[in-house]
Amino acid sequence: TYLEQALSEFGLSGKFPILKLGMTFPVDPEAVAEILKSSDNLIVVEEKRRFIESQVRNIVMDLHQSGKAKEMPTVWGKVLPDDLKGFPNDQGLSPAVVMRTLAPLLKKYDLSSPKVNKEIQFMDSLVEREVSLPLRTPSFCPGCPHRDSSSVFLQLVTDFKDPAYMKREHKLGPLDILFHGDAGCYVLLFMPPNGPLMHNYIGMGLGGGTGAGLSPFSTNKSVCFIGDSTFFHSGLAEISDSIKNNQDVLYVVLDNKTTAMTGHQPHPGMEKDLMGNPTFGQDIEKVLRGLTEGDDVTIVRINPERRDDYRGVLEEMILEPGVKFVIADKECGITFHRRKRLELSKQKV
Repeated sequence: TYLEQALSEFGLSGKFPILKLGMTFPVDPEAVAEILKSSDNLIVVEEKRRFIESQVRNIVMDLHQSGKAKEMPTVWGKVLPDDLKGFPNDQGLSPAVVMRTLAPLLKKYDLSSPKVNKEIQFMDSLVEREVSLPLRTPSFCPGCPHRDSSSVFLQLVTDFKDPAYMKREHKLGPLDILFHGDAGCYVLLFMPPNGPLMHNYIGMGLGGGTGAGLSPFSTNKSVCFIGDSTFFHSGLAEISDSIKNNQDVLYVVLDNKTTAMTGHQPHPGMEKDLMGNPTFGQDIEKVLRGLTEGDDVTIVRINPERRDDYRGVLEEMILEPGVKFVIADKECGITFHRRKRLELSKQKV
């Protein structure tokens, strides 16, 4: 989409064949052979390292050596013809980055036009000027249940460090909390103003493993955030270990019924499969009960939007010894608003 927008800004929409990959490994040789029917030069537009480009180069070589491509096609990406600077190896792409990368190539090979020249002049003028933009820290989407959790936990952290509060409410001294996390939308807890809510970040489904490793060396209470998609992806191993070894940790499992971090793909807890066909949803609470013996582990399901009730549950369960689970049951803000807009559009029709 960045490439299409860049070409549109240049007034070159539809001028070049584009192969959009649905799967990046392994790249389909037939798809590459098909696009070569309309071009002898391929430019691979990809973020980060040369991953797709390397595969395409190998495919092109195989096609040439097998006689399926008479002339040896050229493949560019991280480097462009005549040693022009290619797409960057670090950070990410955007329409502006794609335009800046393609502009010298268009000029070099006389593919420019008044529209192209105008855009290039504008980009050059921005480089010459000092442009100061306000910084924006990444944050949770409007309506995200992680917003509910973070706001409640921030207050809890402050109160638990307050000797007067802890003595008055719990007849205890001040307590500090260690927060563990892994891959998911909740990794944004690293960012201000939520920095105190994630002290370490590790691979998907391993936050509880970090907590288990630190537990013998710390007297702090531990909280581990985990999403429902991570729960089914790889979180069950760490949770099984925590239950088996009676780790003193509170797991906050967000059940928002989607894989929000990567585009709202389904997961085993949903009632539709990858193709949208109806199926049964695996229940997180039942899965947790299946890993325990009797009722020796506390499991509470609650909507984090009910801030006062949610705060009460969290406060009580953090202080409770042993492993325990709060299932934060609230729909992803994006899918909620998308569903509501669809309902309103149907009503208007």
